[in-house]
Formats: sequence, C-alpha cells, structure tokens
Amino acid sequence: MSIELPDQSARDQALDIGQSFIVQAPAGSGKTALLTLRYLRLLSVSEQPEQVLAITFTKKAASEMRERILQTLYWAQEINSSEDSPSGQFDQQRLAIGRDVLDKDKQNDWHLLKNPSRLRVQTIDSFCFYLASQLPVLSRIGGNPTVTEDVDQCFRDAIANTLKQLNESNHISADLERVQIHLDNDLSRLERLLKNLLYNRDQWLPYILEIGNSNDDARSYLQACLEELVSESIAEAQTGLRSFESAILELTNFALGNFKREEPSQYAQLSQFSAIPTDDSKDRLKWSFILNLFLTKEGDWRRIVNVRNGFPTGDKTNKDHHTLCSMRKQQFLELKDKLLEQDDLLESLNYVRLLPDSSTDNRQWEFLTALTRVLAQLSSELLLSFRHFRLIDYTQTGAAALAAIGNDSNPTDLALALDHKIQHILVDEFQDTSQLQLDILKQLTAGWETGDQRSLFLVGDAMQSCYGFRNANVGIYLNVQQNGLPNISIQPLLLNANFRSQAGIVDWLNQHFASAFPSEPNPSRGAVPYSHSVATKAADKNAGISSEIISYNNTERVTAREAEAKQVIAHVKQLRQQGKVVNESIAILVRSRGHLEYIVRELRDSNISWESNDIDRMGALQVIQDLLSLTKALLNPYDRLSWFAILRAPWLGLTTSDLHAIAQFGGDNSVWKKISHWHEIRNLSQNGTERLEQFVNNIAYSMEVRYRTPLRELIETTWSLLRGSAAIETNRETACVNLYFDLLTTHEYAGGLNNLEQFQELVFDSFIPAQQQNSIKDTEIPVQLLTMHKAKGLEFDHVIIPGLANRSRSDDKPLFAWHERLNSKGQARLFFAALSATGSEEDSLYTLLRHEKEHKTLLENTRLLYIAITRARRSAKLFATVGLSNKNQLLISPNSLLGRIWRELEREKNELNIVSLKSLIEATAQQKQVAKNKLPSPTPIRRFQTLQKLDDAELKHLAELNQQSDSEDHNSYEQESNLTARIGEIIHQELEDYTNSEEKKSYLNSLSEKRAYWSLQLLNVTDSKQELTDSLEMITESIQKTLGDEDLNWIFDNNQKECQSELSISSLHKGKIQNHVIDRTFIDEDNVRWIIDYKSSRPKGDESEFIRDQTNKHEEQLRRYKRLFEAMEDRTIKMAFVLTAIPKLVEIKSRQ
Repeated sequence: MSIELPDQSARDQALDIGQSFIVQAPAGSGKTALLTLRYLRLLSVSEQPEQVLAITFTKKAASEMRERILQTLYWAQEINSSEDSPSGQFDQQRLAIGRDVLDKDKQNDWHLLKNPSRLRVQTIDSFCFYLASQLPVLSRIGGNPTVTEDVDQCFRDAIANTLKQLNESNHISADLERVQIHLDNDLSRLERLLKNLLYNRDQWLPYILEIGNSNDDARSYLQACLEELVSESIAEAQTGLRSFESAILELTNFALGNFKREEPSQYAQLSQFSAIPTDDSKDRLKWSFILNLFLTKEGDWRRIVNVRNGFPTGDKTNKDHHTLCSMRKQQFLELKDKLLEQDDLLESLNYVRLLPDSSTDNRQWEFLTALTRVLAQLSSELLLSFRHFRLIDYTQTGAAALAAIGNDSNPTDLALALDHKIQHILVDEFQDTSQLQLDILKQLTAGWETGDQRSLFLVGDAMQSCYGFRNANVGIYLNVQQNGLPNISIQPLLLNANFRSQAGIVDWLNQHFASAFPSEPNPSRGAVPYSHSVATKAADKNAGISSEIISYNNTERVTAREAEAKQVIAHVKQLRQQGKVVNESIAILVRSRGHLEYIVRELRDSNISWESNDIDRMGALQVIQDLLSLTKALLNPYDRLSWFAILRAPWLGLTTSDLHAIAQFGGDNSVWKKISHWHEIRNLSQNGTERLEQFVNNIAYSMEVRYRTPLRELIETTWSLLRGSAAIETNRETACVNLYFDLLTTHEYAGGLNNLEQFQELVFDSFIPAQQQNSIKDTEIPVQLLTMHKAKGLEFDHVIIPGLANRSRSDDKPLFAWHERLNSKGQARLFFAALSATGSEEDSLYTLLRHEKEHKTLLENTRLLYIAITRARRSAKLFATVGLSNKNQLLISPNSLLGRIWRELEREKNELNIVSLKSLIEATAQQKQVAKNKLPSPTPIRRFQTLQKLDDAELKHLAELNQQSDSEDHNSYEQESNLTARIGEIIHQELEDYTNSEEKKSYLNSLSEKRAYWSLQLLNVTDSKQELTDSLEMITESIQKTLGDEDLNWIFDNNQKECQSELSISSLHKGKIQNHVIDRTFIDEDNVRWIIDYKSSRPKGDESEFIRDQTNKHEEQLRRYKRLFEAMEDRTIKMAFVLTAIPKLVEIKSRQ
C-alpha cells in the first residue's frame, strides 16, 4: 500500500509534458527521480532521442541521471518478460513510462540500450564547448583548446601584455598610467586586482563595453538610477517606520531639543520633526539624526540611551523635568523591544545610511572611464593568451557558445539548426545558473512559440544556491520563478516531501531556518525565503541534531580549536560505539580546508580511518619532490640543483662527501657529463662508486631518448628503472605518484614542458587524491572529510560540522564594483563604481556596492549551512568555539555560520550545550605536555640499503640501447636535434598566434619583444651562447620572411572557410588510437580543402635539393592526413608544406 505524498499533485503535474515548469525542490525531495521520469516521458513522444536535451551542472549529476534512465529501461524490459509487477504508485508510474519508451525505441530502431550515447544528458560546460566547437572562428576559441579551471598562466600572460603598453605611445598607455597612479604605483597590487577581476569577467565585461561605447550616456544613466534608488529606498524605510511613527517622532524631538540646548550651533539646521523625513536632499540631515539615534555604529538597534544620545537623567532640582527624562527613557526601552523583532526594518534603515549622493564625482568618473578602457584591452589580451596556451576556462567556453549561436536579431545557422533539433530542454540545479548561461538558454528558446509542443523544465532549490564565487546568481532563479522567460509561460511548482532525513532533522530545520532565511524573495539581493519540508521517515528518538559550543578567553583561540577537534573525534567514537553505526557513513563538513588542520591530526593519532579530497597538497611529499627533480634533471642536463637532488634521492642516496666529490670534478661540465665518467672521479667512496655505476647505466637510456619520447613515458620508465616505487610507503604516496604522471601527460609539450616553473607550481598546488587513511578494519567505513561545497549533492547517515563560529575571510577590495538591482516595477538597473585612489576616502557608491556583495555573501552563508545539515539522514552534530567578552558574554559574529541561526539556538538554553574551555583544558594540557617532552629526531637520509639491481634480461636490453650513447658525437647530435625540435616548436607557435591575431601589423612589430621569451625556452636544450644567439636569429628571420611574403599571406587568413590551426584528429590503426595534429587547414573560395604543414629546417646546400629532401621526408605524413579527411568529407583536397627558412610553399601532387 503506497502512502499519498504531501506534494503528489505537484509531482503528477510535473509529468504534464505539454507545459513548462520551474520546480522548487528542497534537499531530499527526489528531484533526480522526477527529472528522470520527465525525460523518459518526453522520449516516449519524440521523433528522435536527440530532441530531448537535459543539462546538469556536474559530471556526477549527468552520470547519475543517465544511469537512472538506463536502469529504468532495463528494469522495464525485465518486468515485461516476467510475471512480477510493482505495487507502489511510483513504480507503477515508472514502469508505464519505461514501457512507452521501449515501444518507441522498437518502432523507430533507436537501440538506446545498445547505443546510450543518443541520450543527450550533458553538463552545461560540455554543452557550451560543443556549441563553441561547431563554429570555432565565430566563437573565437580557435583550434582545439583544453577546457580547464587552471588558467592562471593565461591570466598572468594577459596582464603582463597589457601592462607592457605602459611604455608604448598609444591610446591605452595614458589610461594605464592613470590607473597605476591611482593605486600609488603599486604594480603588484594592480596585477593582483586585475587577476581577481578576470575570474568574474562574464559579470562585468558587457557593462565595461557599454560604458566605453557611450560614456556620457552611461554617466547620465547612472545618475538617474541613483536618484531612483534613493527615492525607493527611503520610501521603503518610511513604510517600515510608519507603524512606530508617533513614538519615533516624540523621542526624536525630545533628543533634538536636548542637543539644541547643549550645542545650539551644531544643530541649528534641524527643526522639530513633524513627520518621517522624505527623499528630498534637504532631509538627508534629518535622516542622519534619526539613524544615529536608533542605530549603533555597528548597525544594530540601540538598546540603551544616555546623555550622549540626547537622553539626560534630568535636573533633580526640577521634578517635572526629571520625571519627563525618566519617562522618555522608559518609552525608548519599550519601543526598542518592539524594534528588535523588525529585522527587515533594521536592514532598510542601514541601507538608507549607506545611500550615496545622486551626483557623480568628476575625478572618480574620469578614473572609471580610464579603467573601463584598460579592462576592455585586458579582455582582448586574454583571448590571445588563451589561443597562445591552447587553454580556455569555463567562462570563456560559455561566451564562445553564446557567440556561436548569435542573438535574437541575428541568429547563426547553428542556432537555427538547434532550433529544429531540440524540442525539449530540462535543466537541473537551475539555482546555480549564471547570467551567461541564462543568455544561452534564452537564445536556444528564442524561436519557441505558444502551442508548438515544446517544453522547458527547470529544477532547482534556491535554498541550496552556494556558488556565487563561480558567478552563479540565485536571483535568476527567483526572477524566472516570478516572471518566466520570453515566449515561454512557466508554471512554478513546489515539492516539500523529504525522503532523506528522519523527521527529527526535518522539524529542526523548519524551526531554525524559517527565521534565518529572508521573509520575502528579492532577486536583486539574492534573498531566498525558506520552504518548509515534510518528512516521509519517522523520527528517530536516539538521533537528531545537537550542538556543542566551547567558550574561551581571547588568548586561548588555538587551544580551543584543538579541544574542539578532540570533541569531534570523541563524537565519532561515540557514534561507532553505538553498534550499527560501524556500517553507517560519517562525514565531517567544514567551511574551508583550513578548519581540518587539527581534526586530521586527531584522526591520525586516534587511528580512525578517513578519506578526503582536495584537503592536503601533494607538493609537500618527498616522493613528489624527487619525481619533480627527476623530471627537471632529464629535461635539462645543466640543472645542477635537480641533478644533485636525484643523486641524493632514495634510489641512489649518495652521501654528502660523495656529492662534494662529484661537484669538484669536471669543472663547469653538466652533472650528467661528470657522472658519466664516474670511474675518473677522485675521492668517491667505494659504496658511492658502486651505486653511481649502476645509476648511470640505468639512466643513460633516458638521457638518450629524452625529447624523442612522450614525457610521461620517459619519466615513468626512468622511475621504474631506478626502482622508485620501492621508496613508496603509503597508498597516499601511490595516489600522488599516479596523479603526477597524469599531470605530465596533460602538460607535455613536444616531449618536454612549455613552462617548467608553472608546472612545478601546479604540482605543489595540486591536492592529494581521495584515498583511505589509517585503515584498521576492512568492515569499517572511513570517515569522510569534505568542504560544505564539495558535500553538495551527497548524503550521509551522520554529519559533524565543526568551526561554525569562524568568520569568513574578507576579500580584497576590487578595482571595479557592480550590482544589478530590480526597481519597484521589476525593471533592471545597473550600478557601477571604481576603487578610490590610495589614501583617499572611499567613494560612497563603491561602499554601497560592496555592502550589496557582502549582504549576498551573508545570505549565501545561511544557505551553505542549510546544505551542510541537510546532508544528514539520521543525525547532525554542530560544534563551535566562541570567545568571551570582558563581561563573560559569548561573542558571536553575525558573519559566521553560527550567527545565522544563533537567535533560534539561543532560545533553546535548556538544550544548548555550552562547555567552557576550562572544563576541557586539563586533559588537553596533559596531552600537550607529553607532546612537548617528545623532542623531534633528526631526519635520516632515506636510501635503499642495497641498490635495487636490474635482472640479466633488463641489463642486456639496456646495454644494447645504451651502446649508441657512448660517443661524444652522438651526444652532440642529440643536443642538436633537441635544439632543432625546440626551434620548430617556437616557429609553429608564432605562426599559429599570427594567424589568430586580429592586429597582424602590430603583431609583426612586436616580434623583437618576444626574443626574451624564446630564450627561456631554448636555455633548456643548449648551454652555448653562440648557439642561442644563432637560434634566435634563425627564428626571427624565418618568421619575418614567411609572414612578410605576400604570396603566402592567404595561408594565414583566418577568414577562410572552416579554417583551423593545430587541428587535432584521432584515427584507429591496428587497434590502437593514433593522434595527429595538422598545422593548418581551411577551405578556399573554390571549395578545395587545403592541408598545410609547417617545416622549419634550414637548407645546408642547394635549395632545389633541400626541397626534394624535405618532400621525400614529409610526403607520406601529408598523404596520411589527406586520407583522414577523405574519410570525413567529399571534396577536392590539396596538400602542401611551408618551408619557413626559404620561405616557400611546396605542394604535394595527388597520385593518379
């Protein structure tokens, strides 16, 4: 017998595929199951499965949804072949829909179970990249870039190239100079602020371009918006004060009268109040007086008044006056008690206090104008940097996708094709949508009309929007919920059944968060009201939500955090001692990784198994430092520090005296050349000689094939030959070594690394992969350590949340602040301001906009805590360490997570567990004393007792491979080939950058500035100054000749049809995937496909003989490329290569 759900009608309505909906689905409400049913219902009426598109925000969510769809179809297929039939209402509904899809699948030969790739369930990022890659030129992504969050090197490059123009004489140099002076010539600060802005560029870039295009109009617009803001904000405050108007006026006039008697000159401009002040500028002083009277400097309601606030004790000799003063004070206290419940009014009054003057400051506006031009230039430089490094981030992917589909007035062919293909769209986690993603969704549905049998299904939970730092805007969800989308009528639905948590948890959430969330929605400010849930699971009397607060004096903060960690571990042990919980999941959730420092230490000391992800960084592990040294040494024989590091590593472990002997031998030769003559090194110990002989034999092959074999294969093979895995002691180290090899694969460039310093920084910043720690019992489920953001979408039996009183880190003041507000009529109004000059008073509008951002963050903090607690199925335990004031009162910051629910917690004084640190300090102090008495031991050299030797077969194979590396001539040839390869890479890169450049003349003029950058790349493969100079001259000459040849200009024209540079294509050969990179391809005006390869070799004799030699060497490579294209398209194909040293285009004729 199935139980009727409290929201069953909403769930049934959600399956009406003739309508579009936006569904509010709180935590645990089963939104994925609902999405899956809706998707299947749509499949059952579609002509093709590709007509239904489901968009999620994470790979995990996409994978889970696709898996549920397939599971339903497999299940329905099995039920059809058996006599069993489900009894529950949901399963019956699920079976009926599954059968309909299977019937449709059979009728149309879809074969979904054999070909599940036809199910279009994608992340928003993968869908955007798909759109952008369809039109790479129009979307400006070019080639085949890697999409990643790690684009710091692109940001640094773009900022450096922008700041370079300070020394130029162009339109942007004066603006840059103004910005630099504004920041007191603090260049490092300017770089940091620009980098921070780039992370959020999709939010400000459209506004920047608008200001730059129509400066005067923008200023007039801003001024009008300010006037409207002042008027509406004061009107809102007036409305809130009206209920208390009589008492407020009486108390205000009393205080004013006392002030005027004491200091008549200071208050001469103020007269008695007859009404609440208006929005007239003349009333600003009156507003200031009221606000200062009823509010503290910190923005709280004033709780007591005295003579300093205009409330004297009164003249005791004058009984009437003394009585009046006492009466007014009592009247104030009575009003205060009423005002303390008025949170919305308090917020309104604080907002009025922040309101700026509606006029705009000339100097500030001039700086803002200069800054907008600099930021526009920076965004252009960033596009070039993306192309240069062949990387883009998700923000750029979204912008490229939008460019690829055009706009309402000018849709692209791609947009029109998608309009025909896509009939239904489902979006998961809609509360985390950004403005850019919304614009894409609007464009995809721009051609939809009422009654055309298309539908949009948006699902999310505004109470779980927590990705503001990733540009998510919950206001979009609220706005669509209230107003729908253009051309689409969207009905709001509310789910309230909770299938996850037991009733005790759900009831606690309803009680504590109803008042913590705003009472009314406000899309502009991200204010989301609370939606109550109804538990479908009975209450668990032995579990629920409890809290523990450790109070401490201000000097005991660290000790308090240590004590909190011990209490957390004690709670874990207590849960596990309850019996069944050994097989139940426990998660410790924190606001930031730093909050886990003491907890991880206690987990290790207590031998409790745990798993983590994105907590510890792997750069601190010695095994990773050794691998990095090995990589640097193999790539550069002259990197003395790295070579001595690997001679010291466990696989060799030479002593300090042996290292000194090597350093003294061979003069300025490379370390590799020195140890290659190990038998000639004087003062080398016998043990060191034996170890070094075998080490040289092992590593000689690696030195031979470096830059001619994939980098991962080189390092992994060398590490294996050196028996590096024998130095690994934990699963943690194994996971990190595997990740290191993966990073090598990702960042390899022509057998090496394009930027070794940035790769090293990436390795040091990378997190240790998730793995189990301190595993004691196979049956014991490890404790999960997660940040609250990472825990979103997960659930656990028991949740522990420490550090709730910790304040969030304050951000740097941005160079440019912006805020979009909806006025009282629902119309969008944009506000923007710039950072004031160093040493100047902060601009009032800038202060207001920062307040708006801080307020949004505060509301998001509430939602983040809600997310954390709703992960729990059975119980949640909240921990906090709170300092005490001089009056022994708890000091709880309203900016902390604890502060968001403190009002409700405070009402539970009988249940609230507040523990003083003093009651915990004795045991903690004893343990600390024991730790102090244990002096650290010196760190010994880790090395193998006996060097791990290769077996006979391995030695024989290595001897054969190493024979060719014995001669100096071959070493010389090797260095020359490495140098030639690196020169070719540089020339290839510059030709690609030139092709993608929109300012080709200025690009050629800037070539001389790139010599320093080329030098850095060449220094890894040559130590000869003459070779370096000759190589730089060759690169410069080849590029200038090639790009200066008018007969070759058409090759680098990016207006050619379907033109691409560095195009990656894969093929299958003898069962193995082969990857190919084509330097240049396009279709000319005669519909001929051109395949062009760049060759940078130099002729050593007759030019015609050089051309024949190059043709014989590379002809088959081009023909192989041609065969790949012939398999994909039916058109004439021509092949050629550009010899950059001559320069000349050499066409390869097709065979008859």
